[in-house]
Amino acid sequence: MGENNNADALQKEHDHIRESLGQLASAVDRVQMSSLLSELTADLKSHFLVEEHPQKGLSSIVAASAPHYMKETGVILAEHSKILKFAEQLMAEISSAPNLPLDDIIPRAEALIQMIRSHEKKETELMSLCLVTDIGACD
Repeated sequence: MGENNNADALQKEHDHIRESLGQLASAVDRVQMSSLLSELTADLKSHFLVEEHPQKGLSSIVAASAPHYMKETGVILAEHSKILKFAEQLMAEISSAPNLPLDDIIPRAEALIQMIRSHEKKETELMSLCLVTDIGACD
């Protein structure tokens, strides 16, 4: 039961992050993009802490239902630092070059969005595999 609650909480956070990605993709100026990127980065930091939690995070969910996927879980969790580094570099780039046109920032923001969406897809696939394994074990 606890694993399901943890998975539900993670899914709600994913939904919120997905919404934030849509807003970032629609940013119309540097100020809005900077603000949205700052909020997204803070949300990601918080979310990644939850996912990395030893008792309530992704590893505990996978270990409880499909421990043979722990290697894949480790790979996914290792992406967190890469995503945060990219986001923080983009924020620094925006703040250090106030005259940089939005058109020069958009490709890097799009790359970040794609990186996060790809990461989320991997997590979703892993959780789906765990669910199928868990259901199969009940037969």
